[in-house]
Amino acid sequence: MFRYLAFIWNSGDRSQAEAAKALSLRANSKLQGFSVALNRRGLSVIYADPVPNTYDARIMPNESGVVLGFLYRRNASFEDDSPARIADLGREQSREIVRSNGRRLISHYWGDYIAILPDETIPNLTRVLKDPTGNLPCFCTSWRGVTIVFSSISDCLDLQLQFSVNWSFVARRIGGGVFDTDLNCLNEVSQVSRGECLHVDSNSASSPRRMVYWNPVDFAESATAIDNERFAMKALRATVRSVAHTLANCHDGILLRLSGGLDSSIIASCLQKVPTSPAITAFTCYVPHGNSDERRWARLAAEHVAFTEHIEHPLDMKHFRVDGILGMRPLAAPVPLMPYLGGSANETRAAEARGHTAIFSGDGGDSIFGGEAVGLVIDDFLSREHLKWRIIPLAAQVALYKDSLAWKILSDGLRRWCFGPQMRDFRERLLMSTGLGDKTLRNSVRDETSYPHAWFRELDRVPWRTIWRMGNLLNTPSFYDPFRDACEMYPQRVAPLYAQPVVELALSIPLYVHFLRGYERGLARRAFADDIPAAICRRRWKDRAPGSFEDMTMGNREFIRETLGGGNLAAKELINTDAIDDLLGGGGRDKSSFVGELYAFMDLELWSRHFDASRGQRVAT
Repeated sequence: MFRYLAFIWNSGDRSQAEAAKALSLRANSKLQGFSVALNRRGLSVIYADPVPNTYDARIMPNESGVVLGFLYRRNASFEDDSPARIADLGREQSREIVRSNGRRLISHYWGDYIAILPDETIPNLTRVLKDPTGNLPCFCTSWRGVTIVFSSISDCLDLQLQFSVNWSFVARRIGGGVFDTDLNCLNEVSQVSRGECLHVDSNSASSPRRMVYWNPVDFAESATAIDNERFAMKALRATVRSVAHTLANCHDGILLRLSGGLDSSIIASCLQKVPTSPAITAFTCYVPHGNSDERRWARLAAEHVAFTEHIEHPLDMKHFRVDGILGMRPLAAPVPLMPYLGGSANETRAAEARGHTAIFSGDGGDSIFGGEAVGLVIDDFLSREHLKWRIIPLAAQVALYKDSLAWKILSDGLRRWCFGPQMRDFRERLLMSTGLGDKTLRNSVRDETSYPHAWFRELDRVPWRTIWRMGNLLNTPSFYDPFRDACEMYPQRVAPLYAQPVVELALSIPLYVHFLRGYERGLARRAFADDIPAAICRRRWKDRAPGSFEDMTMGNREFIRETLGGGNLAAKELINTDAIDDLLGGGGRDKSSFVGELYAFMDLELWSRHFDASRGQRVAT
């Protein structure tokens, strides 16, 4: 897949210049298939494996900068559903981008990119900008004074750079479960977060300065909200269609993960009318003999858009082997491994067999359309409208959905409105799936006062009504398949609902408008009512296969017990091996909330082994 490396140094510093030359020589001899995108005093950018029509290096005139990835010009109106145009980085456009220190990229364009922009007025200053919502990763390390910006840590390992696990990060992740952290995963590596700009001053020995160029709070809590329901519906439908068509136009063949839920059905309807008419294959995973089955809904959605092929793939969880996770490759940050072994691997194989170059999904809809934040509808109303009589029926609608009492929903919202939202408001919800780690770690997370993310860490309050709407955008970008070499080409994973125009528009629409007529994701349902089957539009529940992951866990308990019991996490006393043994001894079905925690431990354990010199490697290298 597409990769890049940038070396930034002070060309007037002899030692840095020598180090940069040594890195360049190593790259020429150790790295295969790389091309030069930019080469000027104090800055060299190389890249490999460009993907036709998408990921590539866009070099700006006069070597004023380079954009790595893909970039589109924004449509002028939210109501314009036409595909966006590929960005023109001509002389004038590039000059405006440089003059804005890169901010114009965020305000006038969108895509999945990293921009590297040397300052034309300040010597030895280079800006590295990560786009707000894309998945192309951006990490930073240094070697003998040279700053190295990269996407794949495998390339850095090939350059003979050394890295070590930051066990404080691991401890925080174990203590917090899904509660992510802004600590560095590796001691020598930092991440450039989405919407963040790294200012690298090669004249200075201090760490690069970081600036947040894009913050979701600016949209979710803006005073100029889009609260007109009719306009909001029209804008939402047009923007989602525009983004989906733009991203699909790049591919001759697409596999769509189709569950039959609202979000994947919306994407299915958009793919039905892509201007370039790519071949579309629908793909549905299901658990045979499960207590619930999504196939009937997926079939309904597939028949509605008349895709030429719909694959239904069974997943036998009772006999599923998880020891394949031992084949993971080195990554700069741990990722959930199990999805890649299960449905994701099957999707990839099906797409590759048909020559499809992309796998689309409805990922992000639950959060972006407000489904994960229904409990904060009252908070949003109070913040924008203050106390008005219509808050009472609104609280009753929320209470009906949450199976709670209207007075409790209203009183909780009023308390947060009066005293400000704090970590304690939802800390227990974040920690509900933890219990197998060291208790002191969990207790330390209870004491957090701010949400650990670049977007929120400087705020004196915790903007929960924004946090619960960001979904996977809060996490480290997951771009490379952890079980394949970074240089391999395989289908891209595309989630149109996480594209910047959709995210910004959805955040600008108040939660109580998204909760239209008391329906979770009610606005999206109404906006696409004419495009998806009526039964799916009305559907208020998700079909699951309860017990399937517990079955898989019990079928692999010896492997899990051996891997965790004799691993790094246990040796450092970060996990409670007695509790794990008890869970694996037969209580798995009664403790389903902790099964996911077991696999999160496995992710951390196997990731850490790539960077722990004290242990023999038992994973692929």
